[in-house]
Amino acid sequence: MRGKNGIPSGPYVPQEIESEGLLKMDVDQPLWEDVYIADFPDGKVPDWLEDESLCTGITAAQEAINCKQDLLRCCMEHSNLHAWYKSEFTATKRACDLSSGVLVLFTMV
Repeated sequence: MRGKNGIPSGPYVPQEIESEGLLKMDVDQPLWEDVYIADFPDGKVPDWLEDESLCTGITAAQEAINCKQDLLRCCMEHSNLHAWYKSEFTATKRACDLSSGVLVLFTMV
């Protein structure tokens, strides 16, 4: 259809959408590309859209950033759980120590 019926001959055409797995609504599917048939300035398609290796690199970089954020969140959660457990352990130990002292007082009387 390029170059026919008023369609420019050099526009970016997104990859064909396969019907298999279409209803999974995966955000990485080409269905979510919002470029459709677009005519870019100077007729140059951006590298991030045209070069498959660059697209893969962008995805990998974003995944690495997300992993670092998840690791930081997990470290903070670990620290919070450690502080909570320490306070609970201290309170339980103190309660046990106090109750054993009370029992000794009652048994001696």
